[in-house]
Amino acid sequence: MAWQLIYTSAPRLLEAGRTGFGTVARHRAVSGMLVSTVERFSQFARLPGHDPRRVVHTYRILTVGSGTYHVFSCLQDAGSDYTGRTNHIAHHVIAEAREIRVLSASGLNPADILLAIPWRSTWTEAPRFLDPTEEIALAGFHPATTSAWSTATGNPAYARLLCTPQALKGCYLVLPPGVNALELFREAMLEAPEGGWQTSFTTTLEPNDEVGDFRWIGLPSGSPMRALAETSNRPLLDLTLHSRLPAPPEPPVQPAPMRLEPEAAVPLQAEPAMPTRSPDKVSLKRPAAQPIQAATMGGWSPETRKAASKKSSKGLLVAIVIVSLLVASTAGFFLWQHVTKTKDRADFQAQINHVWDKHGLVLSQTRKKISEEPDLGAGRSLLSSLQTYVEQVQQVLKSSGSKVEPPQPEETSNLPEFEDLQTAFEEWRKIDDQGPTLAGTTASTLLGAYEKWLKGRTRCWKTLAEHLKKIGPLPENKVFRDKMVETAKELLRTTEPDTKDMSVWERLNKSLANDPTIADWLKIWLGLDSSDKLKVAATAQKNELLPPWLIKKALKVQDASKPTQPTGKLMKAVEPVATIKEKIEDAESLEGNHKIYICLSNEDALAKIDNLAVAPDMLVYKGAAADKHTVLEVKPVPKTGELAQWKKIVISTDTKWIYGETMMGSDNLELDPKGKIMRLPNGSKDGLRIVARSKDTTKVLFDLRILPAVGLRSAPVLSSVRRIQMSNSRPGELTALGELIDRLSFISAATPVFFKLRATSGVQALFDLALNGASYQVKLPQPVDQTPILIDRKKNELDSAKKELDKLESVKKDQEKFKSIILLEKTKQNIIQKTSDLERLKRELDDLNKPRELPAPRLPGGEYMLVAFISSGTVLDISKIQLDADKSKPNQSPK
Repeated sequence: MAWQLIYTSAPRLLEAGRTGFGTVARHRAVSGMLVSTVERFSQFARLPGHDPRRVVHTYRILTVGSGTYHVFSCLQDAGSDYTGRTNHIAHHVIAEAREIRVLSASGLNPADILLAIPWRSTWTEAPRFLDPTEEIALAGFHPATTSAWSTATGNPAYARLLCTPQALKGCYLVLPPGVNALELFREAMLEAPEGGWQTSFTTTLEPNDEVGDFRWIGLPSGSPMRALAETSNRPLLDLTLHSRLPAPPEPPVQPAPMRLEPEAAVPLQAEPAMPTRSPDKVSLKRPAAQPIQAATMGGWSPETRKAASKKSSKGLLVAIVIVSLLVASTAGFFLWQHVTKTKDRADFQAQINHVWDKHGLVLSQTRKKISEEPDLGAGRSLLSSLQTYVEQVQQVLKSSGSKVEPPQPEETSNLPEFEDLQTAFEEWRKIDDQGPTLAGTTASTLLGAYEKWLKGRTRCWKTLAEHLKKIGPLPENKVFRDKMVETAKELLRTTEPDTKDMSVWERLNKSLANDPTIADWLKIWLGLDSSDKLKVAATAQKNELLPPWLIKKALKVQDASKPTQPTGKLMKAVEPVATIKEKIEDAESLEGNHKIYICLSNEDALAKIDNLAVAPDMLVYKGAAADKHTVLEVKPVPKTGELAQWKKIVISTDTKWIYGETMMGSDNLELDPKGKIMRLPNGSKDGLRIVARSKDTTKVLFDLRILPAVGLRSAPVLSSVRRIQMSNSRPGELTALGELIDRLSFISAATPVFFKLRATSGVQALFDLALNGASYQVKLPQPVDQTPILIDRKKNELDSAKKELDKLESVKKDQEKFKSIILLEKTKQNIIQKTSDLERLKRELDDLNKPRELPAPRLPGGEYMLVAFISSGTVLDISKIQLDADKSKPNQSPK
């Protein structure tokens, strides 16, 4: 019978006092050292390129302590955990060597076992030790029937490629989409030595895996780990190119059974007879020998006593020597054992000192417990798990937004200081990931939210620094600070603040590292109420990048300074007040009208683009693909991350326009008057972005993006967020999304095949988009009727209540019989309560059995990513989409 161990994220783990990822269930027979070892390979990577829907099957052979264990594992996504973060579950089945011998004799192999085990995909119960009845009888499984090699390559004989001497030492197997690696391994193990029981494997290599743990390693064709396989010394079998596979080896020739010939019979020879000796003759001349007289002391004679004494002395001497040697060897053994233990203990203490010094740990109680651990094996295991946890915690602290889940160390429930470290880390991660509240209508609201967030980060970091001295100073989260700056600018740009809020705005901008744009606006705002207000107003009139309300305020200051016309005289018609110039389009906005061209390479742009919206006097701005171009912030010398303006270089011909920094520059942009690109600036690892504007800068003519290489893309193509309000009357129809997609033009050898929406939080599901007239319709999954499940659950509750009521009635009869007055009264009250519960359950069951209609499918509001799938296999994150639910009541689903 095999034991089970289940690892996932839960608000309470099996080990008291622990939360987060860890063991939630296991059999008691699984030792602490074995638990720690299994937990180390229970991680499920959430990194770019790794399919979050993958299911990983592994077979390992472990030596822990003095025992050998065979571990079958299944790792897969488990939705969201109790905190709303991504979750996974690792289900392990552990068998001892003696059970493996039975399985081998029955013809089963490890892949058969992995295919037959009913793996758990979620865990919703409280943490508990599993009952002996929950042990799994592996011997009761049956071999599977598969034909994976025939399906993948057309020839089942290719399975023998995994059984060559080189492949059995270790190899990689690249898998086409839709091919089950577990079935491939199963068929290969039918040809492997010992039925494959000495061949460990994994169907998908994880980033945290040790390659040396496996002989056979499966790799999906698109796995980011493929580069590791291609640089390894192990053989690589690529089933996506099965025509290039080596010829399958011939099946091994089975040796003929040995035939034993009967041995020739050997006749027995009689032993030679012993020679007889005649008695010596007695001389007649010599007297006959006289018999010796018997002694009076038990037949003792002097000659006999003397011989016995010599023999006894020699035996005593030998015994003394043997005893001395035994004593010396025993003493030497214990002395050697003492010296060895002392050396091992000193080495272990040196390891502890090294870990504490390397990471700057100040966990004195934890250090003491590990140092005093009597079992050095358990102590080293605990030290290793603690070091892994601290290293990954420090990695998360160095990079904000990291999704790494540090594995929880074992046996830390009685260490309050370590629990303080865990609590501070979880709180830090929650605060740093969530960020400040960006929604607000006043500067005071924004400032309060930002200061509260900064205060929380500082407090958590201080607590972490008390335990981890080498984490350094509090890092700046530039991502959220920049978001707060943009929010503050938008608020100050669109809404005229109250004058009394000037000090609040100054405090807010100081917290945001004194953004120069906000500082300029505040300076002009303050100057319009100073003694130099006319001068400030005149300067403001020339600055078209100011917020509209600030320009209006400057106009009012100028108008108020004009002399009034005398009354009673004929006056000229007053000139109308100058109006604000045409609104300047923001190239970063997703609600504009200009075309956005997206290219995968310079060659695509040169070959395909010939109709750009150009003008003879247009302005051109150039930078990296991710650089911003907010016109209100364009300066003669742009900051890092902004586009730089290029001047037009005038030459004698009108057949092309040249933009660049110098006439002879090798990095110029050339276009013809019809909008065809004739030459592009040299690309870089960060890609290229070119924005063209009208002469007065109000209009955006076009926006060209040439993206960096695949491995260098870390953000959406468009950095802004498009807010779209969903309609209750037309669920899933997004007209505004169609307007955005129509502005996108993909310039490449292949065009986009389709678009999808991907949820950015919780279960990262993909929703297909279908063009429906002028808008896009989200294909929503039909809701599943959960009523039958609820009915079965309610019936079980009803049966349990009836059984409890029957027990109470039986108890009542006994108490009436023995006249237990006090207990009888309490039992009657329990019967009344249980009867009431029974009636309530019946009513709830009746309600569930009533006919009902399923609600219409709806797309939940929240943040999504617009994703473009290119037919060449390229997937692009285009832009974040914020879907806001309609506040009106939704229409009911049609009957």
